[in-house]
Amino acid sequence: MPLLPKLISTCMRSRARLYRHTCLHRQHNHLYRLHKRCIGGGEPRTYHVQGSTSGDAIVRQYAAKAGTSISLSDIISYTGTTDEKMREFGKYIWNEIPIRISHRVVELSSLPYNLSNAESIRELRDLYTHSFHLFRMLEPPDSDEAEQRFIAQMKSHFDQLKSAVPLIANGLTQCIADNPAQAPLIQECLFLNGFLDRFNAARLGTRLLTGQYITCKEQQERARNGKPLRSNILGLIDFECNPKVILENAIDDATRLSEATYGKCPDVNIKIKDKDMRFAYVPSDLHYIFFELMKNSMRAVCEHLEHATADELPAIECVVVASRQSDDVTIKISDQGGGISRENMQKIWYYSFSTIVPEARPSVTKSTTDVSGSSRDNKAPMAGFGYGLPLSRLYSRYFGGDLEVISMDGFGTDAFVYLNWLKPDDTRKLTAKDALDSHLSGL
Repeated sequence: MPLLPKLISTCMRSRARLYRHTCLHRQHNHLYRLHKRCIGGGEPRTYHVQGSTSGDAIVRQYAAKAGTSISLSDIISYTGTTDEKMREFGKYIWNEIPIRISHRVVELSSLPYNLSNAESIRELRDLYTHSFHLFRMLEPPDSDEAEQRFIAQMKSHFDQLKSAVPLIANGLTQCIADNPAQAPLIQECLFLNGFLDRFNAARLGTRLLTGQYITCKEQQERARNGKPLRSNILGLIDFECNPKVILENAIDDATRLSEATYGKCPDVNIKIKDKDMRFAYVPSDLHYIFFELMKNSMRAVCEHLEHATADELPAIECVVVASRQSDDVTIKISDQGGGISRENMQKIWYYSFSTIVPEARPSVTKSTTDVSGSSRDNKAPMAGFGYGLPLSRLYSRYFGGDLEVISMDGFGTDAFVYLNWLKPDDTRKLTAKDALDSHLSGL
């Protein structure tokens, strides 16, 4: 029996029972009114769980279930073929997403150093709990109307969760400020950094599934309306991804941010041996990695040579090389921004580590919720959250690549991005564990 139909048949019965139970009590359930406002056109409101979130029996019931991973070939097979298979994929996500959200809720309730009680962490936990209950009440997406409601809720969920990174970063900052004597222990806590790796890697996986589904449905709708589509793009995946174009876009975004922050920016030179290099990848993931690395390099150069004019700044060098033998791509980004001290080299992978002093770090506002820079509105912070490098490494590792940083203190830094080409016939299960450090994956 094919994978997704088997998964759906084993999960639908329990979800259906819970759904019917909820429907019978909707007239007494204020969550339904929230649901109607969010899906029916009103502004979504934050739902606060009464009492302890960890005490929510329904959340715990779902969190006791293990999530089900699928392979890239499954994702492509079910989103690139028939409407019937797309609907099966939607039902799989309908079953899966409440389980995955419940895991995030419980994890956010069990953090060390009293971090779970930090205001921003409680706010994030409430956002996840709110979405969990809304998803749980949705009927299966087995009709056009149900699909539209399901997609609307997914879009609402991810729009509200744009603030997840700065909320956690603010929680860590506040935790360290409240416990200055324990600051080194908090920053270097393997359990805490392991949790953040797992938490963010799981978010990447969920966003891949839901983003692929939503984008494919939108592409189907454009095709029905006679609008032209690029044949090399399926959902989030570009099968002819051009790394040079994405790198240039990331450089443009980072340059505007650097000029707005420092009034200057170093030039960037790109060297690429194969001008026609193309490979299958997710362009938005690649943009995030390049954008974060370019921000780091530009900031390092501008601050290391703070009195130099723009014309006096040494250029950042980028080299892109593809290997046909191993089907991978290596990108090197080199700067002369003074480098990183040896004592800080391991700390750059800690989520709470930043060279920005706490009082100068960005806070969570409407202008900092999108930290990817993809909106190109100069609103992403230049630095301060401490998430750029750890998240970039997770993006690289999720599909089997990696990110390494080598520094010469007093001179500059080289960052190496290793990317595996995505293959439609890849049957390896995509799991968050693949993106984790070997010393953290067992935590």
